[in-house]
Amino acid sequence: MKKNIQMILKSLFLALFVLLQSGVMAQSNTFKLEVKEEKGDCTGVGPMKCYFVKYHNSKDWEYFYTQIQGFDYQEGYRYTLRVKRTKLTNVPADASTYKYELVKILKKKAVKVPNKEALLGDKKWFITELNGKTVETKNAYIKFFPGRSSYSASMGCNTLNGAYTQDGKAIHLKAGMSTQMMCDPETMKLERAFSGILNRKYTLESTDNGFTFKENGQVILKIKAQTTSEELAFLGKHKWKLFSLHGVGMDYGNVTLEFNANEKRVFGNSGCNNFNGPITIEGNKLIFGVLARTLMACPEPEKNETEQKLMSLFSSKDLTFDIAEQTFNIYQGSRTVATYGIVGK
Repeated sequence: MKKNIQMILKSLFLALFVLLQSGVMAQSNTFKLEVKEEKGDCTGVGPMKCYFVKYHNSKDWEYFYTQIQGFDYQEGYRYTLRVKRTKLTNVPADASTYKYELVKILKKKAVKVPNKEALLGDKKWFITELNGKTVETKNAYIKFFPGRSSYSASMGCNTLNGAYTQDGKAIHLKAGMSTQMMCDPETMKLERAFSGILNRKYTLESTDNGFTFKENGQVILKIKAQTTSEELAFLGKHKWKLFSLHGVGMDYGNVTLEFNANEKRVFGNSGCNNFNGPITIEGNKLIFGVLARTLMACPEPEKNETEQKLMSLFSSKDLTFDIAEQTFNIYQGSRTVATYGIVGK
């Protein structure tokens, strides 16, 4: 009898152990995970730093809101990991449904983490949120020039130029001079709101594709870079006419550019001849490929000179660009070498 009771108790303990284990964990699986060389600010239960990760079918970096047990992360290295994921049950509402464990580091590659100040000066930033409110217009932007510690901003009407200082994550936007055009009421309201955030100090935090400006932990301003595909799509919607070349503004006639966003090609007229060829946009870098041209003679000296200057310019490998409302600007170093404006397509 005593032996039977002991056997029953052992069976009960074993059943209870299995039940507890199954109540904590369910089926596990392993997969590859790529981890970016820097973390970003995110919000889970509260403000926190998250990994940026890519799964096997990811095109863009995604936030990863939990930890990977056994993974000793170092900023400045991009990792490819083999990770074990186990689904948990009966977990608190604010906890992760999964537990992640490092199985193996498949690859660890040193990648330079870009300087935040250099990144600010790399492109034009679209303003997506101001004082906690979403900015709907696509014409609101700010552009930084670290070399001279200045910025230029527009909400779609007037242009504001001012100075800024930056020390690591600390940034101070100073008020400056603005043009004084009359704009529609909504744009004027947005301009006043932007002016109201100047002459204040912020903490700069990076996000997946932009930055936030925080004051005492509160997000005051959000900016986002336009992606290459978005830029090409915008360029492809319009026909662009040359208004200025090497600082000389005049009527250049039918000197135009058109873009095919899907094929990543450019078509245009350089004064006398038509041309077309591949184009590459990498960040704010603009690279024209080998251009095929018609071979008509240019009897007019001015058109011939324009064509020669443009073809020489398009062969340069150090061009950058930006898009400002109605203009497409091409730069070489710090100089604006060509400005195109929107005309009917």
